[in-house]
Parts: sequence; C-alpha cells; structure tokens
Amino acid sequence: YIQGTHNFNKEDHKALKSVASSLSNLHKAAKEIGNYGYETQDISSELLDEETFEKIKQKLTQYQEHEQNAFLKLVKEKIAYIKQLTKENNQIFDQTNLPLQLIHADFHPQNIIFEQDQVKAILDFDAIKYSQRVREVGFVIQRFCDTKEQAQIFLESYNSQNQLNQEETIHLKDITIRESLRRISKIISLYVLEDNDIFVSDLPKQLANLEKTIQIF
Repeated sequence: YIQGTHNFNKEDHKALKSVASSLSNLHKAAKEIGNYGYETQDISSELLDEETFEKIKQKLTQYQEHEQNAFLKLVKEKIAYIKQLTKENNQIFDQTNLPLQLIHADFHPQNIIFEQDQVKAILDFDAIKYSQRVREVGFVIQRFCDTKEQAQIFLESYNSQNQLNQEETIHLKDITIRESLRRISKIISLYVLEDNDIFVSDLPKQLANLEKTIQIF
C-alpha cells in the first residue's frame, strides 16, 4: 500500500521534473532487461497506407446525409489533413532507425501516485511493449505538458538521468506526431471500415493532442 494521489499540476515544475526523472530511471532499468520475450512493436509501420485511405474515402461517400453523425462529419473534415501528415511522416520514418527497448506504454497521470510534488509509484504495467524509447518520451510529454517551456523542463530532467541520443532528439517531434496519427488512424478505420465505435469518443481528444504536439515541440 502506498498513500498518495493521482493529482498532477502541470504548472508545478518540481512535480514535472519528478515525472521526467522517474520515467528516465525506469527506462534505464528496463534497458538492462532486453526484450524479455516481448515481440517488437515498431511504430514505423503502423499507419494507414494509401489503399486504406482510399477505402475510407470511398466508404465516407456512401453515407447518406441523414446517416452522417458528428464523428463522420469530423472525419470528412480532417481525413485529407491526416493523409497529408501521414505521407510526410512516412517519408521521415523510412530513413530512421531509433533504438528499441521495453517501455511502459501507458504512462499517464492516472497510472502515477504522487505525494505532494514527488512520484511515489508507477502503476499498471499491463501494456508493456518492446518499442522505441523516444516514442514513450514523446507520449509522456504530450500527456504531462501543455507548453514549450514545460516540454523543455521535462526533457532537461529526463536527459540528466538518461540521455536521449542525437537521432532520438532530432525525431522526438516526428515520432510523437506519428503516435497521434497511429491512434487517430485506428479510431477512424475501426469505425468506418469495421463499424466498431469503441473509441469514437476519443477522436476529438486525439486530434487535439496532435495539434498540441505540433505546437509544443
């Protein structure tokens, strides 16, 4: 039993530094374990391809006006933008080889216990993946930071414990955008192509996260 709360104030720089240091030390320890039997989940190959975008576009034209709910209207508004960002991101990631290791893969405020401004425990390791380390660094910045200043404070604290290499630093923004695109692509394809609405309510949040990422890095 560990006493604490999930409350996190993004304006509290001590708390932000504690999150960054905790993630950094977690990564440092996890790197020593190797893949521990986990298959590689390489984000470099997880976005929608040209053929799938075309299928989505065709399916969207089949909906009658009275069938177009708020989700479908948002998809129709954003799909060309998502396709263009995906194309640009694919061109970058065809040329990258970012280091892999075990990552938590679900590192957000509800999985952290704080006591005042210090991290006391990290919870819920069910989503562990063997993937790009910088993928998780970007995701955590996206969840814990709202400004460039906060992102910089986080990175300085992370790097003081476990330095990102040059290629990771260069591609931090790109891979964080890619993670958002991956989540958005999954939500859209599940609903439009498979009639699965399980993540429909998450689309506005993921689109907002994508825009925030573009702004804070």
